[in-house]
Amino acid sequence: MRFRVFVIDDYPPCRDLLLHILGSRGYEVVCFPDTNFCQACNSPTFECSNIKPCCDFLLTDNKMPKVSGLDLLDFQNKGGCKIHPEKKAIISGSWSEHELDQAKSFGCKIFHKPYELSELFSWLNNQEKNVALGRILADRRPYGFGS
Repeated sequence: MRFRVFVIDDYPPCRDLLLHILGSRGYEVVCFPDTNFCQACNSPTFECSNIKPCCDFLLTDNKMPKVSGLDLLDFQNKGGCKIHPEKKAIISGSWSEHELDQAKSFGCKIFHKPYELSELFSWLNNQEKNVALGRILADRRPYGFGS
């Protein structure tokens, strides 16, 4: 089974590093420079119509110019995103206490920059065990996702 991971980061070197590292693990890596790929961020009344999740794992930076990673997760939660919260991770080099509390309330993994790749791999290894064999993901093409 090939896992699909979405990487959202406005900083190209971080995005490229994760693309390379996760690609070398055999993942299908889909990178985005911002949260515009997600319909939930583009409409306050959006309701996800997917029956299945669009990816196995989602890794997002928190500090981005227009919409933060925390806002993305909040919009997704409100819009009925099918990606399980435990399969989402948010990354930041500076966390306020309020941001940490919010991230914890979403049930996602929290990474502090700089993070060790072994920590990321450990989280992914644990999450991979919880992906059902033969799972089917939503087709990402109708939403204009990049490759």
